[in-house]
Amino acid sequence: MEKYPAHLARLKELVQTADNFGDTVTYFFDHLTSDPVFVNRSKPVKHPLLAQALKTVTTELFKRDAPADRKIEEVQIANMVLLKLSNSPFYHGACFIQRRPVSILYFEDIDMGIVCTASTYPYMQFARFTCYRVKDLDQNSIFAPGNRTAH
Repeated sequence: MEKYPAHLARLKELVQTADNFGDTVTYFFDHLTSDPVFVNRSKPVKHPLLAQALKTVTTELFKRDAPADRKIEEVQIANMVLLKLSNSPFYHGACFIQRRPVSILYFEDIDMGIVCTASTYPYMQFARFTCYRVKDLDQNSIFAPGNRTAH
């Protein structure tokens, strides 16, 4: 009997309710990444919404590490590997942003995820995020690309 569906359900609950995001990421690595069925059913995909969410969330996280007088450069995603669990709304992956390792967990059905990135050694930074799909964006939308508003 496959164990990963129960662990995935628990992870989804943690993504939505946990106060300690580090525990959520630890749960993922301890219970799902060691399951060969889960690993074999995770296939590479592209997801532009998640790429944009990563840029927005990490920009906000990196501001916390930067001196107040230093401008944050536009973040660039490098070496991204994003996987989607077959027949599931769950995505997980990793990349580098500003030379820092970043992990992402995301449930598309609830439009919610967790980002984890290295901070000043030995610390980590975590953020829970929600994505909203807005159809037919125009130049006047507050959600237009390049707008400084983060949600």
